[in-house]
Amino acid sequence: MRCKNCGCENDDNLYICQNCGSPLYDENGELQNNEQGTQVFETLGTNEYEDEELMRRREQREIRRAEKAAAQQKKKKQEIAIIVVLVILLIAIIIGTVIAVAHSRKNKEITTLSTDISTSEQVESTSENTTASTTTSTTESTTETTTTTTTTTTQTTKATTKETRYSISLLMNDGGEVEGPSSVKKGQSVTVIARPNDGYDFDGWYSKGKKLSADTAYTFTPSGDTSMSAKFVPAQNSGNNTVNGQDD
Repeated sequence: MRCKNCGCENDDNLYICQNCGSPLYDENGELQNNEQGTQVFETLGTNEYEDEELMRRREQREIRRAEKAAAQQKKKKQEIAIIVVLVILLIAIIIGTVIAVAHSRKNKEITTLSTDISTSEQVESTSENTTASTTTSTTESTTETTTTTTTTTTQTTKATTKETRYSISLLMNDGGEVEGPSSVKKGQSVTVIARPNDGYDFDGWYSKGKKLSADTAYTFTPSGDTSMSAKFVPAQNSGNNTVNGQDD
């Protein structure tokens, strides 16, 4: 007879399928429907061995299901643990990168400060040596000539040590206001800000008729004295006004 559950062919004297362990009869002892028709046999329960075999197979199926569920749960826990480890490693890498960047910037600032101090000391030393040399070389000359030479050397030293700065000139038309420094050191970036008034829009920053940027906050590094203007234009209406009327 054919098992209704898996379709396996079994001997007629069997009560359960030899392949999947499913019962071949219902609770009333009737043969499960198959392609050959319905047959009636004696009520189950007369053969204790068959009942025990059926229970054993059921227990085995339950055990396999439990083992499968446990394996899936274990796999899920392993995946969660791997994700947690990866997140921790990512956070550690980010923290390490931030610390390294901060340390590098600190070392760069220390190096720059040391270089500035060394340069200043060298300039002062050069100024003193130049003044002393000039005074010594002009001792045999008149007092007026010595005074003139010393003054010229001092002015040259001050001009050498003075830092180079570029002037920033900001212009604007009616409709807003601007903000920015009046001067900046050579090589240093500067940010200028334009603020339009109510009813106006910011069109852009212009210099010598050329549009530099349309950003209200514009950052750049000047290469010399700079003059630029902020242009404000009347705001455009975003919608059409409608008037509701009544017919007479």
